Amino acid sequence: MPVAAARRAPSGAGRTVAAQGSLSFSFTGGMPAVAVKPTASPQVQTTADAVNGVLAACTKIATELPKLQADAMALVEEAKAIPAKAPQMAADAGASPLEIPKMLGAVKTNVGITVAVPEEIKGLIDEGISTVNLVKSALSAG
Repeated sequence: MPVAAARRAPSGAGRTVAAQGSLSFSFTGGMPAVAVKPTASPQVQTTADAVNGVLAACTKIATELPKLQADAMALVEEAKAIPAKAPQMAADAGASPLEIPKMLGAVKTNVGITVAVPEEIKGLIDEGISTVNLVKSALSAG
């Protein structure tokens, strides 16, 4: 479906480059893609390439990050057990009894950060899916 479009120049000077029928949109395997006619300007081709790149990256995020999220959840479970073991581990390593509370504080902080990782990954997955769905919706309406 051909669509007239415009894009702001990368210089930010307020200039626009009209695509005027140079773009078409398709869906391959449910994924949107932007195609450019050979007569389109290099700026229009660059824009289409950028949109397709963003869509590919978002798709990769949505498909590959769930694996990382599962690994992060396993790491979180292991990390939760560390604070209870840390004092003995520090003592076994020869740490001074005065250093152990400071070390335990650092361990607890790091575990707290680690516990947040799966939720951060979920947020990235949701954003990737949302971006692809937004583009699908916009292209379907056009």
